[in-house]
Formats: sequence, C-alpha cells, structure tokens
Amino acid sequence: MSVRKKPIKKVTFRVNEMLVTIISIYILLVSLQMWLLFGTINKALDKENLDFATYSAIGSVIIFLCTLFFLRYVPDIPTGQNKKPEENNDNAY
Repeated sequence: MSVRKKPIKKVTFRVNEMLVTIISIYILLVSLQMWLLFGTINKALDKENLDFATYSAIGSVIIFLCTLFFLRYVPDIPTGQNKKPEENNDNAY
C-alpha cells in the first residue's frame, strides 16, 4: 500500500515569491534612501552644494512614499487559508 503525501499548495509558493519580491524591493529602496540622506547631510553641512542637498532630500522623500505604497500591499497577500473567528470560552469558570 502506497502512502501519498499531501500536495504542496501552490498558494504558499506564490505568497513566498511575493514576499521575497516585496522584501527585496524594500531593501533596495531603504538602502538607496539611506545613501541619499547621507549625501543630503554631508552636502548641507558643507554649505557649498545646497542644490544637491535639496534634490537628494526630495528624492529621499519620494523613495519613502514608494516604500509606503508597497507597504499597503503586504497584508493583502492571499494565504489560501480561511480565517476562523476566535472561539469565546464562555463556559470557563
């Protein structure tokens, strides 16, 4: 008698792919934002290249808004599991 293993759900693989993609985009955007903020602080303290400081500050704000945009998609990833309401134990004394 052969024993069949449970098939792996395709939904789990898709969720993992989506999460890896979103986390990779986050790492890229946050590292780019930190580089721009570092450049902004250095050039603002130098007081010679203030236009570079303003452009990099604006770019950093735009990158921050992009990370917020991607953040709203994280809870909407389908897991393929039905959410069960929590059972209240009213019988407990």
